[in-house]
Amino acid sequence: MSTNNKLILGVDPGLASTGWAVVASTANKIKFVNAGTIITTNNEDMCTRLKQIYTKLTEVLTCYNLHSAAIEITYVNKNFGSSLKLAQARAVAMLATSLHEVPLTEYQAKTIKQALTGVGSADKKQITAMLALLMPGVDVKDSHTADALAIAICHANHL
Repeated sequence: MSTNNKLILGVDPGLASTGWAVVASTANKIKFVNAGTIITTNNEDMCTRLKQIYTKLTEVLTCYNLHSAAIEITYVNKNFGSSLKLAQARAVAMLATSLHEVPLTEYQAKTIKQALTGVGSADKKQITAMLALLMPGVDVKDSHTADALAIAICHANHL
């Protein structure tokens, strides 16, 4: 990897599924490096699930010499229980990046969508279509990985 490349981690937090993606950014190009989704199951207790997210993200953080990371700002929705679980998963991701001394930037969902598609109200299909155009040949396995990749690209565009 060239020393001009800045490796950026995007994280789409969730208790059941946390997406992550690493991209390499230079002055004029963003290149896919790796991505995946951390899956936890609801038959395990909360502490175990949060530990799984932390452990897997730590593996990613240890594997790459990251310049920075980005995460989506989340909001409280009508289901407070779901919001609380999301907030806990998000906190674990934020803690992992902090303990690895990787600067973390937070972005509004609208900002991420606008950075990728030019429209702040873009839907999942538009995001997926734009990712296919920006990263030809990259097989995004699920929506969590796609969202993490979109977050990483958004951050690369803002650097």
